[in-house]
Amino acid sequence: MSQKFTIDDAMAQGWDLTQHNFWRMLGLVALAGFLAFIPDIAGFGIGLNNKFVAFVFVLTFAGFFIKTIMTLGLINVQLRIYDGLEVNSDHLWAPAGKFWAFLAATIVFVILVVMGTLFFVIPGIIVALLFAFYPYFLVEHRCGPIQALKASAAITSGAMWELFLLFLVLGIIEGLSALFFFVGAIPAHVFSKFTITHVYRSLLSNTPKEELGFPYERRPLRSVVTDEATAGLLSAQDQAFPNPTVEEGEATLKLSDDDLEPAAKSSGYNPEHPLLSSNDIEQSDVDNRLDENDKKP
Repeated sequence: MSQKFTIDDAMAQGWDLTQHNFWRMLGLVALAGFLAFIPDIAGFGIGLNNKFVAFVFVLTFAGFFIKTIMTLGLINVQLRIYDGLEVNSDHLWAPAGKFWAFLAATIVFVILVVMGTLFFVIPGIIVALLFAFYPYFLVEHRCGPIQALKASAAITSGAMWELFLLFLVLGIIEGLSALFFFVGAIPAHVFSKFTITHVYRSLLSNTPKEELGFPYERRPLRSVVTDEATAGLLSAQDQAFPNPTVEEGEATLKLSDDDLEPAAKSSGYNPEHPLLSSNDIEQSDVDNRLDENDKKP
């Protein structure tokens, strides 16, 4: 079985997406975080007064609801950016209808991971990797909770080692970047999310449709290989046909006499008559001599 994705390609795609979409992703992440913690801040303030304990529970649930929707909303944003579509704050709320499906799938997911962890940890890791992409199926394909878990298991089958190494590398990157606080942690987090989004699409594209159990439209994968190939071609052309030197701030090409001499000889260029070649001048001399002979009696 061929690889469903490679770590090098996944990280290259994640980096490319981060470079081109960091600021708008950062804005939406900041907005999602702000909205998610508003109920918590309000609940903390109200909780100082024991008369409003019941209201604190309402705010706690509201905070949990908003955090869940923002989690799904950011996945929706990542998928739209991956597809080259426009994104705005409305797309954070678009998956709100999948709240209960996400809650049910998450409960099943956690139970399975805990049960697997009890059996010497490794089964728990395998289960976590197997069902890692169920939120993506809830958001993009509007699956039910069990259907999303099954679909995630289908696309990750045969890619366990690659996924384990990928998540390990991303974990190390995010862990080290946290040492630089927000300056490093936020870019690393965005990079990680875009990388995982590409891996999801790559796994989905390399899984037969009949294994998923529902119809869907296969979408093309992003590729930076074309750009690299183009850059390589241009580099090869530059080596084969080096450009004349251009001094900074000038548009005049500086060619030496040694560079011009071979071309001048082959083309018959005459420096005394730049608009005429030496061949043209020789032909003109012959014509003049013929005219002089015709004038003689």
